Amino acid sequence: VFTWSAIILAHVKHGQSQQALELYREMYRSTMGVVPDEHVFVAAVKACNNLGFLREGRKIHCSIIETGLEQDEGVGSALIDMYARCGNLKHAKLVFEKMQTCNVMIWTAMIGGFVQCGQYRNALKLFGDMQREGWKPNDVTFVNILSACSHAGLIDEGYAYFQLMRNGYKISPTIQHYNC
Repeated sequence: VFTWSAIILAHVKHGQSQQALELYREMYRSTMGVVPDEHVFVAAVKACNNLGFLREGRKIHCSIIETGLEQDEGVGSALIDMYARCGNLKHAKLVFEKMQTCNVMIWTAMIGGFVQCGQYRNALKLFGDMQREGWKPNDVTFVNILSACSHAGLIDEGYAYFQLMRNGYKISPTIQHYNC
C-alpha cells in the first residue's frame, strides 16, 4: 500500500489527477489484496477535487466508510474540501459535523468550504465558533478568513482579523495574507 500511495500522490502533486485516479482504480481492483490506507484515500479524493469529479469522489467516500477511515482528520479534511469545491456544501457540512474529533485542519477546511461557496458570513461565524472552542487558527485559516472579508467587502473586519493574526496569534503574514 505504501508504494501505491506514493505513486498516486506523486501523480496528484504533479498535476496528473486523471492518472492518479486510474492508478487508484487499478489498485482497488487488484487481486493482490491491497487495502487502501488513509494516504491513498487522501490522494484519490484530492484527485477528484482537482478534476471536479463529485460522483467519483462520492464512490471513494463510500470506500472510506467501508474501511472505517472516515474519522481520520486528513481524510475528513480532504472530503470537506472536495465536496465544497465541487459545489456540494451540504455534504461538506455533513462530513464536518460527523467528525468525532476536530482539529485545526478540519475547522480550516470547513471555513474554506464556506468561502469557496460564497458563504462568507458563515465562514466568519464558524471561525468564531472555532475560537470559542479553544482551537488556535493557523496561517491557512487566516488566508480563508481574510479572503472571506475581502470578497464580502468587509474592510474593517478584515483589518481587525489581520491584526488578530499578527498580534493575537503571532502569525507572520505571507504574500497570501497581504493579497487578501
